[in-house]
Amino acid sequence: MRISPECDGLHSSTIQPHTEYAGDVVHWGDTNDQLNVELCCMQCKMTKMCNVFVFNPETKKCWLKKQKELYENVEPGTMAKGDNVAWTSGTIGPYRKREVGTDGVMKMQDVVESEKTKVVDVRRNEPKLPVGQERRTRECGSPAVDGYAHVEPPCLVNSITNKEFDSTETSRLEQIAWIEKHASYDGLAVRWGIGHKAATAEQCAQKCREHVPGRGGGPFNDLPCNTFVWCDIANDICFEPDAHVHTAGDCWLKFTEVPERVEINQRGANDDPFDGFLNENKLTYKMRHVKAPEKVHWTSGVLLPKGWIPSNGTLGPRAKW
Repeated sequence: MRISPECDGLHSSTIQPHTEYAGDVVHWGDTNDQLNVELCCMQCKMTKMCNVFVFNPETKKCWLKKQKELYENVEPGTMAKGDNVAWTSGTIGPYRKREVGTDGVMKMQDVVESEKTKVVDVRRNEPKLPVGQERRTRECGSPAVDGYAHVEPPCLVNSITNKEFDSTETSRLEQIAWIEKHASYDGLAVRWGIGHKAATAEQCAQKCREHVPGRGGGPFNDLPCNTFVWCDIANDICFEPDAHVHTAGDCWLKFTEVPERVEINQRGANDDPFDGFLNENKLTYKMRHVKAPEKVHWTSGVLLPKGWIPSNGTLGPRAKW
């Protein structure tokens, strides 16, 4: 088989060793052996829907995948990266260009209010709820209190938040997205965000509305999406204190109890000395995480029915990690 220049590892910047890219599987690698990464790349190029390939040089297994959006000069959604990672990964274009300001600098997108999109008021300490709506509580506790080890999906399924959620298509699509720039909201992933791309926060919110419980797989398959976290495409990567690489456009769909009082992981300036972000040694988030940016990379939001207005949330355990 002839190797095209695009799939020649000597000439392509798309092939990265010791890297495992994410994506929806187009062709399972367990039944797909290739002699080398270039042939794996060529197979991806000739396979409909494939734009990501992941190859194991030892086992010769070649996984073909699809990520919705690939951006120019931005690493795709990545599951793992480092010397201990056996995989070699790459991508096939086309690649989407990111908009650059007149000063040559990419700026995070502002939230534009509309009928279904509102900006979170970070000064509001209590949510505004319809008359007769009782104050809901976090019945299953804070998921991140022990690094998510104690989370029990049945408890969440039986929570008031889930039981009161109207999952009919009409109701889901009418939900109002309350969005906050420079913020990372906590929640349990109903749709993994790595490689699940959106071009704007509003697009990510719409994906949250369109999510149908029971179709996503995973431990939280039966839960709806009421929270979303988006990596603004102005950022090559979005920082999180975990083992993954979060890249431009990643759109996480989550469920949280009482989204009207969502738990906050990061907000605003990471060197903020506000007590809620200080750990027991009085170190700021930035001091604890030297790779964290000056301001949070993420844009986050919650979906609420019409007539509901969220509070500024509560600081979750991850704010002190």
